Amino acid sequence: MLTLIPAPGRTAEVIEAYRELKVLEQAIELCGALSGELSVAEDDTIAVLALWPTEQDYQGWLEHPARAEIGAAMETLVTTSTSRTGRISLSAHSGAGEK
Repeated sequence: MLTLIPAPGRTAEVIEAYRELKVLEQAIELCGALSGELSVAEDDTIAVLALWPTEQDYQGWLEHPARAEIGAAMETLVTTSTSRTGRISLSAHSGAGEK
């Protein structure tokens, strides 16, 4: 889980940068993330959640040159970022699309 605090008035730019840079897609394609999601809270705090098969896969993403480039692009848009590794405690899926 990555928590981002956008610079004042720059939340939309952070979201757009994630889209343009295809951050979530790159994590999946380059390092094997199973899924990724970006959510924005009412106070504009951004949570980026990704599901990884192993901690080693996540570590590979942290060390990947593409992620360093993304970090450089975000530097002026974000005032604070905090990354935490966790484990799934509870999960539910809708089964949408299954027949």
